[in-house]
Amino acid sequence: MRPSVWAAASWTLSGSDGCQPMRILIAGNGGREHTLLWKLRRDAPDAVFYVTRPNGGMAGECTGVDIAPGDAGALSAWAAAERIDLAVIGPEGPLAAGVADRLEERGVPVFGPSAAAARIESSKAFAKDLMAGGGVPTAGYEVHADADRAAACIEAWGAPVVVKASGLAA
Repeated sequence: MRPSVWAAASWTLSGSDGCQPMRILIAGNGGREHTLLWKLRRDAPDAVFYVTRPNGGMAGECTGVDIAPGDAGALSAWAAAERIDLAVIGPEGPLAAGVADRLEERGVPVFGPSAAAARIESSKAFAKDLMAGGGVPTAGYEVHADADRAAACIEAWGAPVVVKASGLAA
């Protein structure tokens, strides 16, 4: 089980050595990550913030890191070398790609699920199987890898029916 680094970070708000400002990395540059940056800066005004390829609205509030949020190898190496105290992963893609796992392997505390846990976001088939297996109410479903079998299923079920590709939304 992953330790609760968020709880620790929200209370200590100082770097890992207790003297330096906390160094926080936010992976991602969309609206979600912008909001995370805003809130974290508000709660930890003395912290130093790094954001992967920040958008224009974020750029003045952080130091940009020219590494793609999904580049697990480069991002984890950079974060370990820079002694990042907390990494926050925003987008589902990097989570599904295992960025949190790689950061954790290098000793960087992470707020974000492992790739295995992120499957609930990255695989509709996995999520539906999990809900059905756990007794969570969910609409009926079938999973097909073959287009002809999927078409036959749609015909058999009749309208209304919803068809979704499994995977992250593009």
